[in-house]
Amino acid sequence: MSRRAVSVERYCDASLGFVAGAALFAMMILTFVDVVGRYAFSSPLRGGMELIEVLLVLTIFAGLPLTAQHQEHIEIDVLAERFPGWLWSVLGRIGNLAFAAGLAFAAQLLVQRAHQLQH
Repeated sequence: MSRRAVSVERYCDASLGFVAGAALFAMMILTFVDVVGRYAFSSPLRGGMELIEVLLVLTIFAGLPLTAQHQEHIEIDVLAERFPGWLWSVLGRIGNLAFAAGLAFAAQLLVQRAHQLQH
């Protein structure tokens, strides 16, 4: 890999990590404010649940590509010794395609939810 590709990959990793962390932190703050407002002042944060919902999706969309890129997802190696290396390569590619399809489906659901919230 060239130096430029490595620097772009590092930039994307850092950016996605920052977005996921910031969204998670914002969810924490919003939840805290909502709970305090609800129980201490009998006034929950208006639209808080919808904001937390969107931030949760943002956290997932930023975190899952990082997990897949670094291959840090959960694996069960029960059959690992029985399959040849080329088959693991094929299975890995099939898994990546399934992962991409799952993210596309989740993106479609997010767009539908955004349209519901808009109206």
